[in-house]
Amino acid sequence: MLVKCEPQVQTDLTVVSYRIDALDNIANVVRKTLATEPSIKNTTKCTSCKGRTYPTVVLEPNHKIIGKEGFRSLEKSLFFRSPSYHIRCKDPCLGKYTLFKEPGIYIFIELDIRPNLQSNSLSCMLDRMPTTLGLQCDENTIEYRLIGVIDYTSRHYIAYCLRSNGFWQMYDDLRTSVVLKL
Repeated sequence: MLVKCEPQVQTDLTVVSYRIDALDNIANVVRKTLATEPSIKNTTKCTSCKGRTYPTVVLEPNHKIIGKEGFRSLEKSLFFRSPSYHIRCKDPCLGKYTLFKEPGIYIFIELDIRPNLQSNSLSCMLDRMPTTLGLQCDENTIEYRLIGVIDYTSRHYIAYCLRSNGFWQMYDDLRTSVVLKL
């Protein structure tokens, strides 16, 4: 998970409790629990119809780029550009629309990268994962920093949190203590 690198605004928060199916794919868990806080808010403005607004909860990179160049090419593999112009409208209006993407406070990126559907996921050492990511939005680049990685193996989750001192902490649901990783 990556968070926006800017000061957070204090808001009134409502604490919500979720029941999580621990046997589900982590991206599906995120889609269900964070649907109200999407990674990206997409807005279309069409030349003929009214357009629409819809969320993207989980970002999915181009698997071919990651497969060839590794996880360091994550930013390149997302193809994030806003706005995007002259896209054919899917409504029956036959117009063209402009797509505006507004990144949220955090972004969640699905990294279950497989060269093909029959193969295992690609693995990555934590020190090879990019710790910052820039998303081009209008004339600005919004910087995000990596704060955590969630792994699901052998029917349980392991979370890795990158601390401000540069060290990783591992939280394994099968262990009773936190493990410090360099």
